[in-house]
Amino acid sequence: MRRIAALAALLAAVAVSPAATATPGTTLNFTATRKLITLPQFPVPGTGYAVQSELANTDGSAAGKLTINCTVVALTVDLPPLIEAQCLHIFRFQDNAEIHTTARVTRKLASQETHRAAIVGGTGRFRGIEGEGTIVFDTETTVKYSLDYDV
Repeated sequence: MRRIAALAALLAAVAVSPAATATPGTTLNFTATRKLITLPQFPVPGTGYAVQSELANTDGSAAGKLTINCTVVALTVDLPPLIEAQCLHIFRFQDNAEIHTTARVTRKLASQETHRAAIVGGTGRFRGIEGEGTIVFDTETTVKYSLDYDV
């Protein structure tokens, strides 16, 4: 009987206690300047392509490199054509720590449309990372990334 009373008291205390406050996530913001893209002029669904970019912090200082591997999943015949792709992004920082994200994006340059990315893992100081991010194709050669995460 005492055990049941103790268990009931514990459950009541847990139900009434506010949940532990989560630490606010950390946000990293970068601009990626494209150095290489292998996307052909006339891709078809299933076409793979790679992108290599330099990452800069918001103050313009070097942050590392970004490599992206994408597969075209759909396209439209609009002018200019819109290319939908599923992409894996690997942000590699100067200390060799990495953040990996995945996103489905529509390549429409200089559009200011926001695309969502899921943070799927990391290495080094980002081991155990989780969160999400945003992607904006800012200009023809620059992309803005914002990663909101917890480790």
